[in-house]
Amino acid sequence: MRKRVYIIVLNYNNWQDTLVCAESILKNESIDYRLVIVDNASKDNSAAYLEAWAKGELEAWIPPAHPLRELSLPPVSKPLDYTRCDETTSITAPPQSKVVIIDADQNRGYSAGNNIGIRYARARDDFDYIWVLNNDTAVPNETLPKLLACAQNKPERYGIFGTPLLYYDKPDTIQAFGATFYPIVAIQKHLLAHMPYNLQELQAFNQQKIDYVVGASMLFTRKCIEDMQEMPEAYFIYFEEIDIATGCRRKGYDFYLCADAIVYHKESASIGKIDRTISAFSDFYALRNRLVFTRKYYPWFLPTVYAGLLGSLLLRLIRKDKAGVHNLLRILKTPLRKIGTLTFKA
Repeated sequence: MRKRVYIIVLNYNNWQDTLVCAESILKNESIDYRLVIVDNASKDNSAAYLEAWAKGELEAWIPPAHPLRELSLPPVSKPLDYTRCDETTSITAPPQSKVVIIDADQNRGYSAGNNIGIRYARARDDFDYIWVLNNDTAVPNETLPKLLACAQNKPERYGIFGTPLLYYDKPDTIQAFGATFYPIVAIQKHLLAHMPYNLQELQAFNQQKIDYVVGASMLFTRKCIEDMQEMPEAYFIYFEEIDIATGCRRKGYDFYLCADAIVYHKESASIGKIDRTISAFSDFYALRNRLVFTRKYYPWFLPTVYAGLLGSLLLRLIRKDKAGVHNLLRILKTPLRKIGTLTFKA
């Protein structure tokens, strides 16, 4: 049976990667889907570039020698059947277009941006699944059919489906196959990271170890979306998928990883490649959100989480990481009741 999927891709100041991702998605002709690209109030004129691409005036670029170039190139025929609208009018936008580009009013974070796409899909009321996919990914032609086949063969209690995430620049190496979470210190760990991809080994993997599906690729069933309504917006970035998994599991849902539905992810395997300003921003929210999440779901673990943050402070002092020390002192000095309102300052 054909099922309609809404694929939500969030863009922020990175239209180049979004084009590579979108081209790989559009090569799939066997699935009934709608591609919803939400531009999260980018400062680099991304939405205009995305529209120029949809019109056929701009193409994705991939290095000629890249091993995954054929996933996205040659480009699909243009112009595309597309609609561009803003966040306010997206709910009433025409539902017929294959590709929808939505301009967010402001950048309120990862979940808020994806929620714009989720609201668009729910307003259309014709979906069976919603696939939240990072814009710095590329997908083989067979990934979505395999992911849907996997989901359709599982009992109703399975509400979220994940995929193996492989490094885009190391296509035989796993970035993550699900993740585990340690609530006593509010720290997560990607499973099978840096292992070579082997389908038989992944199929034999004990999925009871999975605490959550990594957010770069999450397929939600309609029932799960209706129960969840929207993604949690308190975090801005990081911990959203852990919150989603915890909330959904407490409602009786389980998760499953579809071993043969590969997604390639461009996240750098080397921390040294990350810009220092971006790293400080990421570090701040990763640390702050340990408290935001613990206060919500495991308040009895707050003493051990605070102890872990003190340990993190000591490490940053040893490394002479001034930005990290500044971030942690701000977090530790903020009253817990106000921790969710604390924002990053460069």
